[in-house]
Amino acid sequence: ARPVGDGHVSTTIRLSLVTDDPSIPSSIIAKVPAEDERSRVLAASVRSYEREVKFFRELAPTVDIRMPRCHHADWDPATNDYVVLLEDMLPAEQGDQLAGCSIDRADLAVRELARLHGPRWNDPTLSAIDWLSGNAPAAGGDGYAMMWGLVFPGFAATYERYLTADMLDLAERFGEHIGAFIGGRARPFSLVHTDYRLDNMLFGTDAGGPPITVVDWGSPAHGIPITDLSSFTGAGL
Repeated sequence: ARPVGDGHVSTTIRLSLVTDDPSIPSSIIAKVPAEDERSRVLAASVRSYEREVKFFRELAPTVDIRMPRCHHADWDPATNDYVVLLEDMLPAEQGDQLAGCSIDRADLAVRELARLHGPRWNDPTLSAIDWLSGNAPAAGGDGYAMMWGLVFPGFAATYERYLTADMLDLAERFGEHIGAFIGGRARPFSLVHTDYRLDNMLFGTDAGGPPITVVDWGSPAHGIPITDLSSFTGAGL
């Protein structure tokens, strides 16, 4: 067993398997609760473990985006323990959020995103899924307004030298209305990833692997599709 990645909400482990059965893979990926108690408390507050298990059980078969095959997923509501056993995508390599990506990889990521949004586009049944975040838009708007108030001063202090006065003024005025913006959007809505960034993408290499595989399904939402696109293009390029 070897740790993989640097996830903070859960622990990801590569398990090497020794078997004579050719139908069993030589390795799989296991996701289990974080060892840090604060991370576990955070995961419980946002229902991350529950959502990831229920995504693979209930929603993954209804969309076309390439993700690791799920061998097993289970969650205990009494303890919030969970385990998800996934296909190991080696020799694919993880994207690098800090380095950014090429136009070719961005093209792959954007086209693959349509395979998540398209199958559930404006699907009214998504609003009945109680564990899927985004089904209480007003509350979500309040949360974003609070987050904006915490992070915007630091953003402005760092980046105001790169912005015109009009740009900075627009950003400040937008922050005053972000709750209404989030809570008052009309359709289209779909199933969205909410953390669609390079660190959650595995790319094929010369040694093999699918062109792109999307991971980290602990925060799926019923939301506005273009937010996934804008999040990726704003950070990935």
